[in-house]
Amino acid sequence: MAAFDYSTVAELFPTRSEAEQPPVLGRSARPLSAAFPFPLQGGGHGLPAVKSRISPPRHLCAHPPGGRTPGQDRAARDGAVARVTAAVAVTAAFIIAPAALTIECLLRSHASLYVNVFGRNRVGYFFPHDEFYDLGARESIRFIAETAPPGAKMASEIPGVVQYYLERFNRPDIRSEIISQPSFTLNGGRPDFVMLQRGRVYFENLENFKLIEMNFPIVQASVYEGAAASRVYATGNK
Repeated sequence: MAAFDYSTVAELFPTRSEAEQPPVLGRSARPLSAAFPFPLQGGGHGLPAVKSRISPPRHLCAHPPGGRTPGQDRAARDGAVARVTAAVAVTAAFIIAPAALTIECLLRSHASLYVNVFGRNRVGYFFPHDEFYDLGARESIRFIAETAPPGAKMASEIPGVVQYYLERFNRPDIRSEIISQPSFTLNGGRPDFVMLQRGRVYFENLENFKLIEMNFPIVQASVYEGAAASRVYATGNK
C-alpha cells in the first residue's frame, strides 16, 4: 500500500500565519456584541426609512400652472411634520438607544471605568476586592504588633497573612481568629483588635462589620488615594 502524501493536504488547506489571523474579540469587548445588531439594523432599515420620509411625495413636487392649491399646501405641511416626527423616532430608536446600550455595556464590562469621571472617582467603592485585595494589611498588622500587649488577640479575614506578618514582626504571641467564623463574638472574650478590609466583606461577617464600625474607635487606617483599604479597631475591654 502506497504511503499517503501529507504535503497534498497542506497545499489544499494552507495555514495562516499569526499576523494573518483575524483579531479575536477581547473579554472587555464581548458584552458590546449584544449592541452590535442595533446599529446594523439602523443602517440597513432605519436610514432608508428616514430618506423616504424626508423626501417629499412625487405628487407634491409637480406644480400646476397656477401654483399650488390650498389642499396641496396643507398636505405639504402635514407631510413635513410627519417626516420630522418619523426622523426623530427613527433616530431615537436606531441611534440614541443603541448608543446608550453600548455605553452601559462598556461601563459594566470594564471595572476601571468606574474609578474615573463616569464613576465620580470613587476609589474602592464598586470593586473593592479587585482594587485593594489585601493592600494595607501589612501596615495594619504592623501597628497591632507594635501596640498590642503580650498575649493579645486580634481578628481578621486573612488568618494566613496575619500569621505570616506576626511572625515577621516578632509577635507570635498574638492570637488570631476569623471574623466570619460562627464562634466569633463581640461580647465576653472579644479580641483586643479587629482589622476590617473593604475587599473582605461577606454575608457571613456583614453584621459584625456594622457593629464594629458603629461601636468601636478606629486606631489605624491604611489609606490610598482617599480610600481606607484597611482599618484597625480597638475592641478590647480596656
